Amino acid sequence: MRRNKLYTNYYAEFYRLPRRNFVPGYSVRVAYAKNAIFGSDTDRKLRLEFGGVLNILSPDKDKAVFTIQPFIALSNLLSENVTNGKQNRAKTFSEKTNAGIRIGIPIRQQVTVGR
Repeated sequence: MRRNKLYTNYYAEFYRLPRRNFVPGYSVRVAYAKNAIFGSDTDRKLRLEFGGVLNILSPDKDKAVFTIQPFIALSNLLSENVTNGKQNRAKTFSEKTNAGIRIGIPIRQQVTVGR
């Protein structure tokens, strides 16, 4: 029996945004991906990302002028192995953990497609 090989990717995001300047909110993102295109049915990843959200609002308080989002991400909560020469070992927690910062500036003009 022949199986179709596909790449699947599912994710869910949750944001709790502040309504005042310099009051932090938070965000959580969970993602699952399975890659079976290259013949590896065991290439699965479950990623968790969480962090704060800091909006700097415009004077009329209806739009964010600037957004800063520091985050910590765990690249794969499932077991993942590393091949080092002839040794095959599981990745450690510190090898799966990374941190970053996103900076958002809103686009003032709407983009239209097909005009």
